[in-house]
Amino acid sequence: VARPSNRTLIELSHQPVAVLMPFIAPHFSERATPFRVAPDQREWFVDRSRLGAVAPSGENPLPRDAIVLMIGVDSLRADLVADESRRALMPNFFALRDAGVWFTNVRSAGTSTAPAIASLFASRYYSQLHWTEYTKRRPEVFPHTDASPRFPEVLAAQQIPTVTVDTAGWLLNEFGIVRGFTEEQTARLRGYPSAQEAGRRVRERIAKHEGGAMFAFIHFLDAHAPYIGAGKKAAPFDGYLASLAQVDAEIGEWVKTVRERGLDGRVVWVLLSDHGEAFGEHGLTFHANSLYDELLRVPLVITARGLAPRRVDVPVSLVDVGPTIIDAYGLRTPSSMMGQSLLPFLAGKSRVLSRPILAEAQLKRALVTPEAVKVIHDTRRKTLEIYDLIRDPAELDNLIESAPGRHAELPGTLAHFFEVHTFRAPGYEVPFRRW
Repeated sequence: VARPSNRTLIELSHQPVAVLMPFIAPHFSERATPFRVAPDQREWFVDRSRLGAVAPSGENPLPRDAIVLMIGVDSLRADLVADESRRALMPNFFALRDAGVWFTNVRSAGTSTAPAIASLFASRYYSQLHWTEYTKRRPEVFPHTDASPRFPEVLAAQQIPTVTVDTAGWLLNEFGIVRGFTEEQTARLRGYPSAQEAGRRVRERIAKHEGGAMFAFIHFLDAHAPYIGAGKKAAPFDGYLASLAQVDAEIGEWVKTVRERGLDGRVVWVLLSDHGEAFGEHGLTFHANSLYDELLRVPLVITARGLAPRRVDVPVSLVDVGPTIIDAYGLRTPSSMMGQSLLPFLAGKSRVLSRPILAEAQLKRALVTPEAVKVIHDTRRKTLEIYDLIRDPAELDNLIESAPGRHAELPGTLAHFFEVHTFRAPGYEVPFRRW
C-alpha cells in the first residue's frame, strides 16, 4: 500500500466513504520531530502527581456563600454569541453576557459532549483519563474507573451541596463524566428532554434553597442534531437556531426564579457550551469529527452582582472552569488539574496563564500556542496540519503544505505533552470514542 500525500490523507479524512483509512493508516510510518517547550510552560509538561495542591488566588470578588449555576448549552457556537444580529434569538444569554465577564477566546478540550464535559469536570484531557467499557448499562467507554478528582468532589468534601439533573442518560456520578454530586436525578426517559422539562427540576431546587453555598449544573441538549428540539421540521441550521431559542427561554425562567427568591446578590451564572457545530466548514457537518475552530470555539460567560462587565480576549480553555469555581469558594485546586483559575479576570485584573491549550477528538490531538498557531495531529490517520489562526482564522492554509519547515517543533511539542501525560496501565490503550 503506497502512502498518499499528507494533503490527500486529510481530504480523505473528510469523506465518510473513506472507511478503510483507519485500518490502513497504522501501517504508515511517522518521523520523530524535535520539540520546544516555552520556559513558562515547563511545569505543565512534567508529571504533576507529586506537586502540592494550588492555593487560592486571593482574588475573589464573589460571595463565599455563592450559589453557582452552571448551564451548558449543547453545540452552541462561539460566533453566535458574538453576533449582535442574534440578540433577538437569545435575549437572555445576551443580557447575561452584557452584564458579566465575557471570555471571547475560549476553546473546549473536545468536540463531542462526553469527552468535552469529562475534561471540563476533571480539568484534564481525554488521554489523561482512564476510559473503559461500562458494561452495566451502556456498551460504550466511560471514565467511570478514573481516579482523577472532579471539581464538584472538591466542593462536596467541604459540605457544599452539589446538584445536577441529567439530560443525556450518563451525566450521572456512576459514569464518571461528571462526579461529586450530592443530589442527582435524571430527566431522560425517551430522547433528550426539553430545556423546559429538565430545567424546571433545577429551578424547583433553587427555589427551595434555604441558605449557604450551592453548586448546580445542567446541560441542555435541545440544539443537538438532528436539530428538532423545538419540534420544528426545518432546514438543519433553522432547526438549530429554533432549538437555541427554546433553551434561551428556559434560561430566562432561571433568571426569573432567582429574582423572585431574592437570590440575585448570591447567584453566580456560568454559561458555556461543550463544543460548537459544523455547517459545511471544511466540507463537514455535525461535530466530533474534527478539531477545527468551528467545533472548538465555545462561549463562556460568568456573571454576578458586583462584577464589572468586561470582555476578556485572553485565550482560555474549558479546563480552566473547574479551578475557577474551586478558587471562588476559597479552596485548594488539586495539582492533577490542567487548568488555571480565571478569578483574577472577574476581579477586573489580569494574569498570565501559563498552561497550554489542547484538545482531543476521535484520537486527533491539537495544541494552540500563545501566538495563535494551531497544530493538529490525527494519530489514527497519521496526518499533520498547522494553521496560523491570526492570518488564517478559517484554517484553510495548512502550513505543512504551503510553508514546510515553519513551526517545525510544534508536532513534537504536542507529542511530548501526551508522552508525559497519557494514562498508562498494563495492556491499556487509549480507546477510540466516536462521540
